[in-house]
Amino acid sequence: MKVTIPSILLGILSLSTCAFAYLDYNELDAQDSTNSLLVERNTVEVPFQHSLRSFLEQAADAYRRALDDHDDLLEARSDSVSPKIILHVNGESTKKELNGPSPKTWTAQDVQKHAMWKTLLTAATCKLHLGSSTMTNPKVLSLVAVKDSQIVILDCHDPNLVVIRLAIKKGTDGAQEKLPLPMVAYKTWDASELVKEVNKENAYKSLGPSCWIFFVPEGSSKPQKITSLQAVPQNGRVVITCK
Repeated sequence: MKVTIPSILLGILSLSTCAFAYLDYNELDAQDSTNSLLVERNTVEVPFQHSLRSFLEQAADAYRRALDDHDDLLEARSDSVSPKIILHVNGESTKKELNGPSPKTWTAQDVQKHAMWKTLLTAATCKLHLGSSTMTNPKVLSLVAVKDSQIVILDCHDPNLVVIRLAIKKGTDGAQEKLPLPMVAYKTWDASELVKEVNKENAYKSLGPSCWIFFVPEGSSKPQKITSLQAVPQNGRVVITCK
């Protein structure tokens, strides 16, 4: 049986003053029985009792248990936060975000293990910055002081990595399939290794096997064929051309 919290308080008051109490038995069906105490905030489950005093004592106990359960839930929720974490590599934004709840105890190393291209970041040194700038915003050791929806930068550095703006062309006509997209890559990668990483993306699973990579210098429209990404600067434009 369910009873509203105001009815419990009214009943207790009635007993103490020897007045008659009107109890509103509200038969509300909870869809989820395991969460009924939290879903129906104004009701608690009380077993049937033969006397009003016993009923009210049971209702008071059930109410206290419901409050304890609710406090436990709030405490569990307070242990996580949902910031907007953006990955930067060697000072360049990848525009890749890590959203959703994260434990407040997470450090930069914990975030690093869940970031995009985490397999490429294993040797990187990473720090967390609260705000959209790594130059002016303070470093934080963990997500403890971070609030929901706040911007946090995961600032990682590895001299062997480069952030490129990648465009892909397929077919003999060389028609560009996609606009340049930010991507993290090893500088030593050749065309086959770059294609292997690109093929992990659902949109590009059909690339290969005959591909070449080109670097397009800033301010130039003439691609230069390259054998690896060694000469490509941070945020440089790279084009993969495949038959």
